Amino acid sequence: MKLEKIERKEVNGSILLVLPKYIGDAINTTPTIDMLRTLFPDKKIILLVRAYLAPIFERDNRYNVSVMIDHRYTAKSRLSMIKQARLIQSHDCELAIVMRNSFSDALLCWLSGIRYRIGYANEGRSFLLTHAYQLHPYRHYLQRYACLANEPFGRPFDEMPQTYLFAKNLNQNKQNEKLKLGIYFGGKNKGLRHYPSDLAIQALLKIGAAIDCEFLIFGDKTEGHENSVLAEALERNHHDVEDLSGKTSLIELVDNIASVDALLTIDSGPLHMAAAVETPYVAIVGLGTSPWSMVKPKGHLGVDLFANGLGLVDEDLIRDITPDRVLAATLSLNLSHRNKPPQFAGQQCANE
Repeated sequence: MKLEKIERKEVNGSILLVLPKYIGDAINTTPTIDMLRTLFPDKKIILLVRAYLAPIFERDNRYNVSVMIDHRYTAKSRLSMIKQARLIQSHDCELAIVMRNSFSDALLCWLSGIRYRIGYANEGRSFLLTHAYQLHPYRHYLQRYACLANEPFGRPFDEMPQTYLFAKNLNQNKQNEKLKLGIYFGGKNKGLRHYPSDLAIQALLKIGAAIDCEFLIFGDKTEGHENSVLAEALERNHHDVEDLSGKTSLIELVDNIASVDALLTIDSGPLHMAAAVETPYVAIVGLGTSPWSMVKPKGHLGVDLFANGLGLVDEDLIRDITPDRVLAATLSLNLSHRNKPPQFAGQQCANE
């Protein structure tokens, strides 16, 4: 059944976007935010986010959005579904796009009395949405989100913008001939996505011998042990290294990734940060949580190393990506000639 087109001129109130809970997924909604700002240049756009995501969107310098914390999930100031809905009601929201395929988020928007409620017809929630679309199972995540800002309005866009995050350049006043390589291989907490430490050490030592560089290792406190093993191996071999495990906030991590010359990373939030701040990357991908073809960053900034061996042991699949492959991919980025382009500050134009 074809759903009725929403006329933009009939949307008089604020616009609510319910963002996904994971960092990479939330970053992948930025093309959708860009499209909505183009469609509704004068409307208030509110992003409903988990508390830990708020900082990277609160300093937005491109989309002119407001950020609302979803207090249903904050430990110290938890709100019930009804109270969160009342808070949304106070912002006169007339249109909502529910990015997460969850029943509770659709129910929240229904309880908030929002006139137009857009999302995918998953989790038995179609009756809570005014515009419930069938989810194409083979569509890239970026396009899944973007379609929710295109289909309801008569498809005014032929293509979506790139992902984008605002970032500060931490190297602006520094004069250093050495290249900076960011490292994020995760820890045991990343399960089958973690790049094993023995292979990681070999890869980094090969890169350090081939490139005059310093290493910045990223991670949270739970990844501290694995990262300390990498840092100690690099120090023993007289390479410059700084272990930032547990020492950066989410917003500082974005700035650091924007300031390195390249990021070596697994399939993770930092990978999508790199794509959004235009930092070249090497993605080391074993068995992920979603098919790689549906989550890989768009564009040509990076090199994807996908485990494509014949092994049957899930834990060992990522070992198909050898240190020599990681070295070759890093060298192929041609970092010695890199001049990072300024982040584009314009907006994608919609077809009238």
